[in-house]
This record gives sequence, C-alpha cells and structure tokens, in this order.
Amino acid sequence: MKKVLYITIVSNQVGGGMSGLNRNLKLIKGVPNIDLHICQVQMQSKISALYSALTGGNLILSYKDEKKIIDQIIAGQYDFVFQEGTTSGHLAKSIAKTGTKLIVFGHNVETVLYQERAKTYKYNLLEQLKYFCVKRNEEKSVNYSSTLIGLTQRDSSTFRKFFGKCADVIIPVSSPSVTLKNIEKKEEYGLFVGSNFFPNNEGIEWFVKHVAPYINKKIKVVGSCCKTITYLTDELKDKVEVLGLVDDLSSVYEGASFVIVPLFKGSGMKTKTIEAMSYGKTIFGTDECFQGIDCNYEKIGGLCNTDKQFIEKINSFNGALINDYVLKLFKENYSNEAVQEKFNKLFE
Repeated sequence: MKKVLYITIVSNQVGGGMSGLNRNLKLIKGVPNIDLHICQVQMQSKISALYSALTGGNLILSYKDEKKIIDQIIAGQYDFVFQEGTTSGHLAKSIAKTGTKLIVFGHNVETVLYQERAKTYKYNLLEQLKYFCVKRNEEKSVNYSSTLIGLTQRDSSTFRKFFGKCADVIIPVSSPSVTLKNIEKKEEYGLFVGSNFFPNNEGIEWFVKHVAPYINKKIKVVGSCCKTITYLTDELKDKVEVLGLVDDLSSVYEGASFVIVPLFKGSGMKTKTIEAMSYGKTIFGTDECFQGIDCNYEKIGGLCNTDKQFIEKINSFNGALINDYVLKLFKENYSNEAVQEKFNKLFE
C-alpha cells in the first residue's frame, strides 16, 4: 500500500478553483490501495506574502508552514506527495530534495493569468511583483515535479513555452453527475455563473454592454461577479436579472434554457462549462469557454466569439431544457466517474 501526503491551502474563496480542489481530494480518496494523509495549511497573511515575494519564497505558503510540511514528509516516509497548484515552487524544490515523488496539479498556467494583469496594470508595482513571484514559483513547481498534471493540451504547451517542460498527464475538469428532475419550463432565460475573478468580470460586463440589449431572452447572472454589472443593469431590467449569491444554485441551473460563457481570457478549463454540462444545458460560449472540451459546437450550442454571433445564436434558440448530446458528452468524458481511473494511475 502506497503512502500519500495530500497538501492543500485552506481558503475562504469560492468558485471554480475551490471546486477543483474539492474534486481532486474526493477522487484521491477514491483511489484504491493508498494510505492517504491530508495536510491543510492556512494562506499566509499579506505582509508575510510580501516578505516571501521579496525573498524568493512561496506566494501563499509561509516559510514556517513549509518547514512543518518538510518535517512531516521526512518523518512520515511517504511514497508520494500531491501538491495542489503551482504557486508554491519553493516548497516543491524542498520536497524534491527529500527524494519523495512529487505530483503537482496545475489548475491553470498561473503565469499567463498574472502576466495579463501585469500588462493591464503596468504602472502598479504590486501587480508587477505578483507576476514576478508567480512566474518564479511556477517554474520551480513545474521543473521539480516528478509528475506534472495539466488540464488541457494548451496548458501543457504553455508550460513548455515558459518553463521547458510539458505536462506528464492531462486530467480535465470534471464534476459530479446530477440527478436531473422533470421540470416544466416556467420562464425562458439564459444563465451566467461567475465568481469575482477578472476574466468573469470582464466577460459578463462585455456581454451586458454589447449583447444583452439586442437579444429576445432574459439572462440571469449568479455569483459575486454581479458587483461588476450592477451599474449597467438599471436600464436592462427586462433583459438582465442580477441574483448575486444564491442558496440553491441547482434550481437556477435546472430552470435555465441555456448557459452563456462569454470569457476571452484565462488558462486551464472552465469549471462553469463542465458544471453546465452536468445539467445537460445548451452552451453558447467563446473559444476560451470550450478549451479542453472535444465537442461538436453546433450540437453543444454554439461557438460565439463576437457580439453578433451571441445575438444570432441566442435569438434563434428554441431548444429543450435538457440537451441530450451535452449530457452524454459529460457522462462519458467529464464526469467524476469518467476521470477516476486517471487518478488511480497516478499512484501506481
């Protein structure tokens, strides 16, 4: 039986990132014949993070917590260490020195995301420092890993572009299967779900400005991204309904006729896309929306990279609440059950 230490950062964040962490832990727990130990550490304070950034340390993990982890690894004699994320490169280097096999799960190519922010806020010294620190840590995480996991072939190629190493394994975003109910269509609406994350904020703001005024269906917006568009929606109350955080997201998904994913920036895969697929929803989205998903765009909904394409697809849509093609594609490729075997093979 292989002895495995799983390391993750405790955070109060919500959204696709936390869904990915929860998914990974659940599927690792499902791997047969391993002795799993879980190490959860707190995100370091902003002052501590600044010190780490200036001295070559991890972005979100303190030196003190790193030492505790390394002491635990040495004492525990683990066969594998599973590290969530690529922003703790200093830790990855220290783990590699112990001789323990290190599996690093790259949820994004973080360097790409922080590079975008550094370009957008080019006169903000803090954003430039974050970018430098992320890139330095990600390079170490990639190159000191025994097994590097990427979400998509695009991420694998980007890792190689920046750091000279491809992902060893591709494991896509997945989601639990949903028990679908027989729901009558009470009202027709499209749905966007997003956390307060800059690609979400920019995407839904663009949609409300350039698409919403010209479509014949209402769009409901759920999540902390709603703060970005409240100033825009007063004149579009018949087209855009801002719900904010909701207690029962499932019921909102179940009642939606379709889902929109108007994202133009990012890395990795979009958890919101896979989540929508788990409910069998028709999806209208950009290239970024469908990254890592092998699909027929016309059957899944529509590939829309311009305002005109979104308007045309939404206005002409007259489909059922459940898209059978989407549901079949999800179950065969992007459900937790479908990707469990990929996790099983990591620890062989």
